[in-house]
Amino acid sequence: MINVYELSEIESPDKYIQQLSWSNLWYEDLNEARVSKVFFAFEDDGDEVVAFQTVSSDDLCVAIETKDGFTGKGAARSLIEESNCWKPERNECPDFWAHIAEDFE
Repeated sequence: MINVYELSEIESPDKYIQQLSWSNLWYEDLNEARVSKVFFAFEDDGDEVVAFQTVSSDDLCVAIETKDGFTGKGAARSLIEESNCWKPERNECPDFWAHIAEDFE
């Protein structure tokens, strides 16, 4: 099971941000990246971030990424369901977003 929390709801968020060394999409300066919300996904009640999503103030997905080994386990879908953000700011993965749009439109 995947649990999703908005970063603003997490106590000691820096602890989890430091775990994102596996990410190619994490951007340290969220304001500069025009990010207004961040969501983290955890497997079960674990303490390890397995995916994240950043959302713009326009409610568009700035980035969504899943850690290796957790792809296909529902983390991205859980993030999208929690954030209610299923449209990308830039569509760099057309197949993924087309599949998501089928389920959320």
